[in-house]
Amino acid sequence: MQLPSFRDVRVDLSPWNLPYTPFFVRMYDMSVPEISGNKAFKLEPYLERCSNGEIVLSWGGAYSNHLLALSAAAKQKQLTAIGIVRGDEDGLDNAWLRTMRLNGMKLHFVSRGEYRLRNDSSYCLEIAQKFGAACLVPEGGKGLEGMLGASAMVHESEPYARIALPGGTGTTAAGIAYKLKEKKVQIICLQAVKGEGALWNELRENVGIRKAHLPNLSIIDTLNLGRFGVEHPEAAQFRMDFHTHTSIHLDSVYGSKAMLGLIRLLQNGTLSSHEPMLYIHTGGLGPR
Repeated sequence: MQLPSFRDVRVDLSPWNLPYTPFFVRMYDMSVPEISGNKAFKLEPYLERCSNGEIVLSWGGAYSNHLLALSAAAKQKQLTAIGIVRGDEDGLDNAWLRTMRLNGMKLHFVSRGEYRLRNDSSYCLEIAQKFGAACLVPEGGKGLEGMLGASAMVHESEPYARIALPGGTGTTAAGIAYKLKEKKVQIICLQAVKGEGALWNELRENVGIRKAHLPNLSIIDTLNLGRFGVEHPEAAQFRMDFHTHTSIHLDSVYGSKAMLGLIRLLQNGTLSSHEPMLYIHTGGLGPR
């Protein structure tokens, strides 16, 4: 699978009273629209182990951009993809599920109770045997392979003192921080889920990484912009305003909250508005 190229776009933050901030957004080429942002990078290490015709299986919700990306990537690599979807299939239909099916992904719906077992090794072995899956990809592409894959989203020598991005599992942020640790580039992960220390817990459980291992990674979880998967009205309005001023679309699950939170931090002086900063656009805009 070919990894996307990327370009850095300078963004004028003067509409948010930050006229002199050297601020850039890294945009990734979407040659296949469903595989956007960080998705290809996290999937690549998992899929490179799979041979043509093998079955690859993963988990996600009914609006999962991870499963959407996996369906498109599996189609590219001539793999059979199975998506284990949280929720009841009856009456459930949306553009994500339709596109997954068009890409050839077979969907299997499970109860929320069963879905909670997705990180249990015995359950994963059982589900792999049930569907004949040779390749298992953790939900969201998290795990060590996903983290190392995400590290390819940055160069070893970046011209930025700080790099910010949204975080749902912390996988991408950890991969970037790991790659740039010796360069002492500060990585700022704006947590999209609620819960003190939620992403550090994810990283400890999925990758074995603790705060002491990545001193250049800061996870900020005090945005107060609502629970995961629900866009706060303030974030929704900000997303529309941001597009009006910059022509850049942000997704409603991660991007709108992260960018609004980041601008708040620049406005209140928590982060310096005078040093060059890069924001990594992690995609997630859904089917096109």
